[in-house]
Amino acid sequence: MSGENNRGPRRISLRDGQYKYVATISPGEEGGAFAALAVPPRQLYDLRNDPSEERNLVGARPRLARTMANALARWYNGLGGSPADVTPEVLDEKQLRRLRALGYVD
Repeated sequence: MSGENNRGPRRISLRDGQYKYVATISPGEEGGAFAALAVPPRQLYDLRNDPSEERNLVGARPRLARTMANALARWYNGLGGSPADVTPEVLDEKQLRRLRALGYVD
């Protein structure tokens, strides 16, 4: 899966084996979440047979596009949980020494 960028339309994608699904997030959507099937344009590419991503297969493979769209929506809409839900990693002394040597911690 890939995330968003700050240039142009907001897009996210999912790659599953030879296929890549791309969704564009509409700017007016509440909370930045998207509904898997309602976001145009949707793109589906067969990277093995079309590495240049020239032939959009959404119309030819609607079931695969829907499956990948739903998986991508579940992943994307689950992002941004509460910071309280994140368990911090405890670093050992060796890791702390390395980070201090690099100037990341005091």
